[in-house]
Amino acid sequence: MSLVAVPELVLSTEIGLAAVSADPEALKLVPEWLLTPKLVAEACATADEEAPSPLRLVPASVRTSAVCMVAVQENGRAPSLVPEALRTEDLCRDALR
Repeated sequence: MSLVAVPELVLSTEIGLAAVSADPEALKLVPEWLLTPKLVAEACATADEEAPSPLRLVPASVRTSAVCMVAVQENGRAPSLVPEALRTEDLCRDALR
């Protein structure tokens, strides 16, 4: 599913989840208001382990502690993309699991 053809007025969490489940790179097409920890987690969970973390596609303004925590739980390479102020001991420990 490509989000390019979906008008913003009809975008929903379900559509966003379907898009990032099919292609984690679709995260770059999701508007900021729709970027939730659940959506980011889905993108990270479905990303190829060899691919860069989808967290790189999330604008810094949306990288909350909740979003970053789910990203590192799904992809241990994500901590380098977490803003330094959010790199807590718990977050780093979760990245190592």
